Amino acid sequence: MPNYRSVKYRSSVESVLAASDFTANISSYISSELSNSIPSGTLVNTTDSQTLTNKTLSGVILNDGFREEVFAVSGTTPSLSPDNGSIQTWTLSGSSNPRQTGWDAGESITLLIDDGAARVINWSTLNVNWKTDGGSAPTLNTSGYTVIVLWKVSTTIYGARVGDA
Repeated sequence: MPNYRSVKYRSSVESVLAASDFTANISSYISSELSNSIPSGTLVNTTDSQTLTNKTLSGVILNDGFREEVFAVSGTTPSLSPDNGSIQTWTLSGSSNPRQTGWDAGESITLLIDDGAARVINWSTLNVNWKTDGGSAPTLNTSGYTVIVLWKVSTTIYGARVGDA
């Protein structure tokens, strides 16, 4: 009569080997059929959240809308960057000279500027190519927000004032 422990051990080893053979075979099959390797790391289910960094999405349909990140800019020499959020608010504390960092072609921001004290913004460090106000930087409202859209195409940052008030 066979030893029970020996049979149990052998069947466990055979199951492990069979499972690893199956995994290797299925991985090889998927890789050859899809011309891709199976991803490493943690896989997520369809209901899990996943951060998509540096991914290209095509044909995206957003059924429930989307939410843009809002960022408060501060100081007189702030660095304007789409990495901070696609909508940015800036209450001027003095005459200002914004800089830009980390802009890639195709990125943009909507900038809401609150200038309650007739401050001046020097846009020269951004080298903005203005598409409104006759090609000049817009005059800021002295009350409420002046809304400006900045976007980058190739190596040029373009700007436009939204509306006339």
